[in-house]
This record gives sequence, structure tokens and C-alpha cells, in this order.
Amino acid sequence: MHAVRYSASWILVAALGASSSGCGNPTAASIQPIYQALSPTVSSGLLQAVVEARNPESRPITFEIRDPCGVTLRLYPESGSVPVWDQLDWLNSRPGGCKSIPMSLTLGPGESRTMTATASVGDILGDSLPSGTYRARIVVWQGVPAPGLVEVPAPGTVVLAR
Repeated sequence: MHAVRYSASWILVAALGASSSGCGNPTAASIQPIYQALSPTVSSGLLQAVVEARNPESRPITFEIRDPCGVTLRLYPESGSVPVWDQLDWLNSRPGGCKSIPMSLTLGPGESRTMTATASVGDILGDSLPSGTYRARIVVWQGVPAPGLVEVPAPGTVVLAR
């Protein structure tokens, strides 16, 4: 079973964009949230990772995140740099895959929100990954003003077992 869950306040994420009207002001593409990931947890057979994003500006910022797969997990071996499991790739290999539907969101001045990515340990390990210790990163699929994938490293490691 697979699930991607977003917290009730998942409207926080991605590249925060704002308009710039004066000299010396940052351009929309240069304004980014300040990200902080919390340590991933495993409970009841589910791996969860939470990322918080904060608007560093003194004005509201409107941005887009791609839905429904805007926040996903990517796992790395404890001492490696090549991912061994990518939730977005896993989802796209299933019937229907992930649709890239832009969702426009606004984050107020100094406001922060959290988003949660969740996946079944059984889906992650499947029939090829061994039980073991992994590092998690949260991947945010952002739209305008700076489209692309942003990886946010989660602190520590997580032990996954069958």
C-alpha cells in the first residue's frame, strides 16, 4: 500500500515567488523559502518525513507546487550518494502515475507551514531492497517561479525492516 499524505497545512512548500517593483529588490525567481526537515520516523509500517518552509520576506508570497505528488521521499544508503528508492519514480511506474497539476498557494510574511511525505515500508523495500539503515530526503516538486525538484535532506537516519 502506498500513500502520500500532506498535513492540514501543507500549503507551504516550494520556491516562493513574489513580485519585484523597485531597484535592489530581489526578483521573483530569487526568493526561496527557508527549508528545514525534521528527522524521519517509522510507525505502524509507514515512513514519514516532515519538511517546514518559511517565508523569509516581509510580504506575502504566492507560489506553485505540483499536485498530487508535490512532496515525496527519496532514500539513500547510510553511506552512499546514489538514491536507492525514489517515491516519485515509484509512483510514476504505477497506473495513472503523477499528474503535474499546478496549485497556486500563498504564504504570509514570516509564515511557516509543514508538509509530510508518507510511504509504506513494504513498498520501499519491495522485493529488492534489504532491511537496513537509510538516509531520507524530502523532494518538493515546485512550479513557478522556479520549476523543478528541490531535495531537502532530513537529519539522521532511519532503520527500515521487513
